[in-house]
Amino acid sequence: MGRVRYKEIIEWIKNKIANGEWPIGSKLSSQRELAKQFSVN
Repeated sequence: MGRVRYKEIIEWIKNKIANGEWPIGSKLSSQRELAKQFSVN
């Protein structure tokens, strides 16, 4: 079995913040939008 999906999502979010795509204080995508993007519930 591969990596746990939620850990992949956490790493993706961390990378977005680290590379400046999501600056500190900016609004994140909604939970619904993230779930759709990652094909999870």
